[in-house]
Amino acid sequence: QQFGAPNGLCSSTTESKHILVVKDPYRRTNHHNALGQMLLINQCLDKLAALCVDFGERGC
Repeated sequence: QQFGAPNGLCSSTTESKHILVVKDPYRRTNHHNALGQMLLINQCLDKLAALCVDFGERGC
């Protein structure tokens, strides 16, 4: 229990989130100042997701 997933979630859920938020953006960087690039990539992906929701609500 000490090393299990937090809040009773299964480890596959946390692993899939880790892949989305850490591994995939890292692969998109040039590995120089990777953290800054990863933060920018995640910010852009969040904005794109919000835009898709907005367009869906507007029926575009």
